[in-house]
Amino acid sequence: MERAITQESGYLRSIFDSIFDEIVILDDDYTILDVNKTFCAKYRVSKDEAIGSKCYKITHGLNMVCKPSKCKCPVEHVLKTGEFCEAIHCHQKDGEEIYVELLAYPIRIKSGKIKKVVKIGRDITERKIAEKVLKESEKKFRKLFKNFPFSIFLLDSNKKIYDCNGFAEIYLNKSKEDLIEKEFFNLFTIPKKKKESLDELISNVINFGLSEIVEFKFLNYNAKKTWVEIFFSLVNLGNKKYVQIVLQDITERKLVERIIKEENKRLRELNQIKKQLMLQLSENLKSPLQSIFDFTEILLNSYKDQLDQEVINLLKLIKSGGEKSIDMVGKILDISVSEFDTLKLNKQTESLSESINETVNEIDDKIKNKGIVLSLHILEDLYSEIDKIRIKQIIKHFILNARENGYSKQKIMIFLNRKKNHAEISIKYDKIRLNELKSLSKSEISKKIINLHGGKIIVNSERKKKEGDIIIQLPIKNWKESLIHLYVIYKSGIPLYDHTFIKNKDDSNATLISGGIIGMITILKAIIRGKKQIKTIDHGDRKIMFETNNSEDVIFVLIVKEDIIVFRKKLSFLIERFDKEFQYLLKNIKSTSSFSKDWKNLESLIKKIF
Repeated sequence: MERAITQESGYLRSIFDSIFDEIVILDDDYTILDVNKTFCAKYRVSKDEAIGSKCYKITHGLNMVCKPSKCKCPVEHVLKTGEFCEAIHCHQKDGEEIYVELLAYPIRIKSGKIKKVVKIGRDITERKIAEKVLKESEKKFRKLFKNFPFSIFLLDSNKKIYDCNGFAEIYLNKSKEDLIEKEFFNLFTIPKKKKESLDELISNVINFGLSEIVEFKFLNYNAKKTWVEIFFSLVNLGNKKYVQIVLQDITERKLVERIIKEENKRLRELNQIKKQLMLQLSENLKSPLQSIFDFTEILLNSYKDQLDQEVINLLKLIKSGGEKSIDMVGKILDISVSEFDTLKLNKQTESLSESINETVNEIDDKIKNKGIVLSLHILEDLYSEIDKIRIKQIIKHFILNARENGYSKQKIMIFLNRKKNHAEISIKYDKIRLNELKSLSKSEISKKIINLHGGKIIVNSERKKKEGDIIIQLPIKNWKESLIHLYVIYKSGIPLYDHTFIKNKDDSNATLISGGIIGMITILKAIIRGKKQIKTIDHGDRKIMFETNNSEDVIFVLIVKEDIIVFRKKLSFLIERFDKEFQYLLKNIKSTSSFSKDWKNLESLIKKIF
C-alpha cells in the first residue's frame, strides 16, 4: 500500500508540475506550502526558496498583503468570505502591459474552517490584446458602416433590424428609431413566396456563413415600383453574429436592361446584327468588370493598413469574383471572335514591364499553391502599343495552362529584353516536353491577337534538357517621339518655364504657342478648377494636356502628338516632384514679373522623368 501510495503521489506530482498555469497552495496566513514548476519559472525561485515564504513577498516583493486600492487580492477574499474569487491583475514588464487572471479556491477541514487556499495564475495577455484589436476593428467597421454610400442594415438572428446607417433612413424615408426591432422584409411589399426564399437565404447566411447577392422588386413609400440589389454577408461584432445587408437601388439599371432586352429581341431578326450585338455586349460587360477589379486592387494596395481584416477579406472576395468574371467575359468574347472572325483591340502605349508585373501579381496565389517557382528578369523597361488586357490574358494563358497540365515543382522564368526594334517577352520552362510546349502555344486566339499587334509567337525547345520557352515578340513604341513642348505657368499668367522636346526648335512657333496659352489662362482656370485630373484638348495634329499642382497655383501644359497613358503618368510624377522641390520659389513670385532664370533646375527634372 505504501508503494502504491508513493507511486500515485508521484503520478499526481508530475501532473501538478506539468500544468502551464502557475499554482501555489497557501495556508491561512499566506505562507506558501507548495508550488508547481511554472510558478518557480515565472518568479525565478526554487521550490525550496518558495515554500515557507509569504506569497506577497515572492510575487510582489511586498512585506504585507496587497492593498485593495492597488489590486484585489483573491486569497484575502477567500479567507474573509470563504467563497471562490476571480481577479485580473495588470502590471508592466519591459515596457509592456502583462495581464494575469487569478483564481483562488478554499480548502476546508472537517469542521468547515478554511485551512488552505489554492491560487491559480494564468497569463491572458494575448487574449486581452486580441480583445483590444477586436474593439479597434469594430470601431473602424462602425465608421465605415456610418459613411458607406449605400443603405446598410444589421439583422439579428431573428431577422430583426439591430442597426442601420443614415443612407438606409433616407432611402426608406423612416427614422432609425422606427426601423430598429422591425423585421427587415416586412418593410417591403413583396410576394409571399419571394419572402420565404429570402428568409431561407438569411438562415443560410447565419448557419453556414454564406454570402449571397439577390435582386427583387417592391413598391416604395411613394407607391412606385423599385428594383434593389442586396448583398448578404455574415459579420461578427463582439461575441454576436449579425447578417449585414448592403442595399443598392438598381431601378435605372433594370430599366436599361429591359430596354436592351427589347432591342435584342428586335435585332435577332437579322443574323448579321445578332453577331455585332454579341460582340458589343461582351465588350460592355468587360469594361465595368475591369473597373471593379482595378478599383478593388487600388483599395487593397493603397488603403490596406487603414482597413480591418474583415473588410480586407470582403475586398479580396470582390477582386477574386471580378477576376473570374473578366476571364469568363474574355472567353465569351474569344468564342464570338472565332465564330465571327472579328476582333477589336483597344490599343494604348503601355509599359511592358508594368503589364508583366501586374499579371504575375494577379496569379501569384495560384502559382504558389502548386509550388511553382516564378521569377522575373526585366532587363529594360520597354513600351509597346498594345491592348493591355489582351496581352495580360495571353501571359496568363501560358503560365496557368502549364500549371493545369501538371508541370508542378518546376521553375518558370519570364524575361523582357530588346531585340532590334522588337521587345521579347520570353516565358521559359525548365521541365517540359516538346509536344507539350507546342500544345501550349497552339492557341489560335493568342496567335491572332499577337499578329494584330504586329508581332509573333516563337516556340523554342531542347529535347535532351527538356527545357523550352515561348517568346512573344511585340514592336517597340518610342513614345518620346510624340513629345513636343512643356510649359509651366503661374496661375496669374506668368510663364515660369518652358521646355522643348524637339531638337530643331522653332523659336517663333514656340513663342506663338506660349502666347496663345497665356491668352487662354482664364479658360484654363475654368477647365481645371475643382477637379484634380488631367484635361486634354484635341487640336488636330497635336493634343494639349493640362494639369495643376496640389495647391492649384501652377498650371502644367504638355503638348504632344497623341494622348497616351504614359504621358499622363509622367506628368503626374513631374508635378509630385515639383511640389516637393520648388515650393520655396512659388512664395516669391510677383504678379508683374517672371522668374524664369530661377527655374533652371526644372530642366534636369524634366529630362529625368521624360
